[in-house]
Amino acid sequence: MADSIRLIERELQFRRELLRQYEKYVESGPAGHVSIRKVRNGNLRKYYHCIDPSTGKINRRNLHDEDAELIRQLKLKAYVLACIPILKKSIRMIKQCMDGQEVFDPLQIERRLGKGYEGICLQFQKLAPQSEDAAWTAIPERQNTSFPERLIYQAAGGMYRSKSEMIIATQLARFEIPFKYEPAIEMGSFRFYPDFVARNPLDGELVYWEHLGLLSKEEYRRSTQRKLEMYHVNGIRPGDNLILTCDGDGAPLSALKIERVIWAHFL
Repeated sequence: MADSIRLIERELQFRRELLRQYEKYVESGPAGHVSIRKVRNGNLRKYYHCIDPSTGKINRRNLHDEDAELIRQLKLKAYVLACIPILKKSIRMIKQCMDGQEVFDPLQIERRLGKGYEGICLQFQKLAPQSEDAAWTAIPERQNTSFPERLIYQAAGGMYRSKSEMIIATQLARFEIPFKYEPAIEMGSFRFYPDFVARNPLDGELVYWEHLGLLSKEEYRRSTQRKLEMYHVNGIRPGDNLILTCDGDGAPLSALKIERVIWAHFL
């Protein structure tokens, strides 16, 4: 629920900024307006109407091909003027909805009850969906203790096993996206360690991120295939809540590429 409120707040902010830009364009755009009429032969004729500020009279003249830029600006101005009242009305409606909204956050209610009630909200997870906050909190911090000698790259959040994972962590931290590296995930009788689990700031949902860096090795490919199959069975799928990146000889993973991935999925 808290994340839904944040989404509405982001939309309200977007519409306010859009309204500001539209009003600024009207102020700086050309005076007058364009009138487009169909004449007897079926062609369209364009007229330019403008009020003479010195006399207050309306001047009108035909517009021709050489006036293409003026026509474009006047059409855009007409569109913006049509958008402005609708934007204002939608902003008012969203604001009224926000003013009367009560945030329902099970974790916050649990904390309000005090000590001894830790985890009580999870008892009802079969009756109501687990909140995004609770789902994120349930993901443990790093648990994979295998091959600690391979943790040789330092970046935001600790040490990483590869340069590419270091770049991913750095970019996630740069855009202030919460993430956990190699947490232990239980799915049925299986336990495995995703490279990253991130919390999408747009809707609070969990996004799994696997970087496939050793596809040239047969054992690694088989292990990755088993993991992806388990993901699929449990509703973790590419294009939805699973990001897959890879690199190889001659095609290293760059910070710019990771930035593009983050913009596409999180911002």
